[in-house]
Amino acid sequence: PMLEKLELRYCPNDCSSAGMRAFLTDYLPAFRESNTQLEVETVALRRRPPKAVGLYRNGRSKPIDVKNLGASEIAEHIMWLRNSHG
Repeated sequence: PMLEKLELRYCPNDCSSAGMRAFLTDYLPAFRESNTQLEVETVALRRRPPKAVGLYRNGRSKPIDVKNLGASEIAEHIMWLRNSHG
């Protein structure tokens, strides 16, 4: 895949980021372990909606709004970013 970097943006205490925070603890360690070629950055931003942003080798980016989604739904979106081409 052409995905080079994954940015996971979330608010540390906003309800709309609860699924992203759960993803970070429940899913991210295994995802990192099985995708060692991929740079993963977590970014805590106060009062901002959670997003998963795929940054591709060709310079394009694909942001996905994951506001109010559960951790498993976020995992599906992240796998889509990983498997798609920029």
